[in-house]
Amino acid sequence: IENNLGRARMLLNRQKPQSGERDLRDWEWRYLWSQARADDHDILFVGTRWSAHPLSFSADGRMLARELDGANTVVTDLSSRRAILNRANARLPVFMHHGTRLAFVTKDSSTTNDIITMLDLATQKETQPVRYGNSTAWIGFTPDDRQLLTVSIPPGTDTREDGFSADLTAWQVDTGRQLWQRAIRGRAPWVRWHIY
Repeated sequence: IENNLGRARMLLNRQKPQSGERDLRDWEWRYLWSQARADDHDILFVGTRWSAHPLSFSADGRMLARELDGANTVVTDLSSRRAILNRANARLPVFMHHGTRLAFVTKDSSTTNDIITMLDLATQKETQPVRYGNSTAWIGFTPDDRQLLTVSIPPGTDTREDGFSADLTAWQVDTGRQLWQRAIRGRAPWVRWHIY
């Protein structure tokens, strides 16, 4: 049963008395049952096909943004467990370190270019979209929230190759202006990047 919560629950359920039978369960069964209950994170993700998609907590820890199925972003209020934003065509959600702004990547339907959109969840206003031509693989804010960093894959790059090139770009958050860009080498899943 070790490391198999589903089997543990099944065995515990077998011990529940049928109608008219005497209940022979004691404190041991109730203790094991309490240990086999779902955690809060299990309950939050029930009914989704969630896997290792991006997750981001708001600065105050009250909201969780997560990507579902590589194409949609859901922001959940953790105290009420209700979705406060459900956005189609939005991936790689990330909260700023301070405040309530959320950045995510969408596709421009007419050009298939990536657009990085920032949304202030407090006011529901979108601010300063960054239009970008490459396929964005990662986004994140600098600790002071003044710059947004992106890792993108240039068109025609074979990401199956070990040590392929990508672009690390810094954008000014307030204006959406590109500040600089560096070529980096890495490999999927975009770990161990090296600036050169």
